[in-house]
Amino acid sequence: QYSADQGVVWNDVPNNSFTVPAWNAGTEMLTGTVVCNIPGNARIRFFKAMQGNGTSVNIDNIEITDYDAVNTVATPTFSHPSGATFSPINLTISSITPDATIRFTTDGSIPTETSDIYTTPIPISTTTTIKAKAFKTGMTSSLVVTAIYTFPVQVATIEEFIDASNGVTSTIPFHITGDVTFVFRSERFIYIKDNTASLLVMDNTTPLITNTYQNGDVISGGIIGTYNNYFGLSQFFPITNWAASTVNAGAITPIVVTAQEISENYGLYESKLVTIQAASFNEGEFNTTTATNVSFTQGTYPMIARNVFKTLSMTIPAGYIADVTGFVLKFNTTYQIAPRENSDIVENIPEQVATPTFDPAAGNHGAPLTVTINCTTPDADIYYTTDGTTPTDLSQLYTIPVILEAGVYEMKAIAYKTGMTPSEVAVVNYNVTLGIENYLDQMVQVYPIPATQSINIKNSNAAIQIEFCEIIDQYGKLIATQTLHEDNALINISNITPGFYFVRIHTNMGIINKKFVKIQ
Repeated sequence: QYSADQGVVWNDVPNNSFTVPAWNAGTEMLTGTVVCNIPGNARIRFFKAMQGNGTSVNIDNIEITDYDAVNTVATPTFSHPSGATFSPINLTISSITPDATIRFTTDGSIPTETSDIYTTPIPISTTTTIKAKAFKTGMTSSLVVTAIYTFPVQVATIEEFIDASNGVTSTIPFHITGDVTFVFRSERFIYIKDNTASLLVMDNTTPLITNTYQNGDVISGGIIGTYNNYFGLSQFFPITNWAASTVNAGAITPIVVTAQEISENYGLYESKLVTIQAASFNEGEFNTTTATNVSFTQGTYPMIARNVFKTLSMTIPAGYIADVTGFVLKFNTTYQIAPRENSDIVENIPEQVATPTFDPAAGNHGAPLTVTINCTTPDADIYYTTDGTTPTDLSQLYTIPVILEAGVYEMKAIAYKTGMTPSEVAVVNYNVTLGIENYLDQMVQVYPIPATQSINIKNSNAAIQIEFCEIIDQYGKLIATQTLHEDNALINISNITPGFYFVRIHTNMGIINKKFVKIQ
């Protein structure tokens, strides 16, 4: 076989095989000849035969002679070299043999004397294999020349490019025909986006993309390159330079996302400029010599801040809370964010929830006391205690007003809200006492109930002076009156009929009404 394009395409030499003649004892060789007769520069390759048992012959003493142009039509040549082609071409085919007829095919078959005759340039705009051969009466026809013109696969958007690649690294060129917007560049790392997705472009070590762009510059005319999957991260390897930008659509600003959203829908955020708020860092350090990692969590979702561009120089203490801006990446199953500079990691000092307030104010109050707790921060959760202990989010959640019976209370309350610092602890002291009527009612008791012959009236507080009492039936009729001079007095009820009665007890502090039942 021979190649006229440095080994890109190989063509069979006519009559390129032969039967080995008898052994030549004089030269100790088997000798054969194949006529190639190729004009110009060419590569030739040989295939040696091998028997089924593994026995083969060695090829040696190859002799190459000059091309004989006298009796053979010159092999046609193409105006465009075989290989990747990024724009439509008009292909011309020629032969230096005067009056030769060039015939060609585009279906991969070898041209014959009945194939299409080349007369005018052939327009080619899609991937095409073209073979040509020249013929002239009275001369040996030329060798076949082959060219394969590969055009990029056309896709309109970044999303279509990623989907068409199906996550598989390939040398197949793609042409993203729609406009893309430049976001950021650091040496080889270039980030672009369109309305469908974002993409990391990895330029060559010696830059192929030589134009300078600003954040928001629109790049028109399309970009051409191949797909690379780097441990789960989609990358674009450019093949050609990009057009200069003439329009800026406005700087691209980061969008706020959560680590959970990235974990659950990575494809939506890949290579996009984002901000993750209130990330809680582990201890670590960034420097400008290595692409170091520092881990952090947001909620229960872990991520890595990676110094991809080697532009960060800072020490991160354990528990450092910060808002992190950068490009979303992936390495195997680990989600990462690549900050551009130190200012992309900003300490997050959350707003504090307003301190709760109590109503009524501290002081002496009668029982029962109804206490309401308020917080001016919308949707904050309030937790409280009534025994003087410091409340936490495990304490009693305030949902309805708190009822306090008689006693001494030190109430405390704290308010929480997600994404904010808990409030200060609010404290209030209440001395809750009974009202005079309730107080008298508790201090003076009547027993037994029911009673048969008598009832006892017991006064538990010497400050209360019982003056007299009245017995009244259920219809309000006064049945009897008795003066009392002792704290524990006995009233005879043997003479009244069974039924329900009231005892009206007159004291120096007021009147107390008690009920009793007389039975047989």
